[in-house]
Amino acid sequence: MLFTPDLFMKVLDGTKTQTRRINQRFKVGDVVGIVAEPYNGYKGTIKITHIKHEKINLISGSDIIKEGLATREEFMELWESIYPGCEDAVVYTFGLIKD
Repeated sequence: MLFTPDLFMKVLDGTKTQTRRINQRFKVGDVVGIVAEPYNGYKGTIKITHIKHEKINLISGSDIIKEGLATREEFMELWESIYPGCEDAVVYTFGLIKD
């Protein structure tokens, strides 16, 4: 699973405990390899703790913090840079912990 370098570090330090993706390739209990993109030599693993299916634009304030970000604007700016044109997408929300 790819993360930006700053969010990758937040996964490793435990301040990012959720991630949202367009596709569901994982199930609860999976241990997944993670890397920073662009790849900078750092890697690790996470464990999927829960999965929700929801509209991206309905993200709550507490979920934004679990994403490792501070504001809805910051989250949506990042989301649109990764998934242009998908600001109304239905996504999979993965709860995660560093394995």
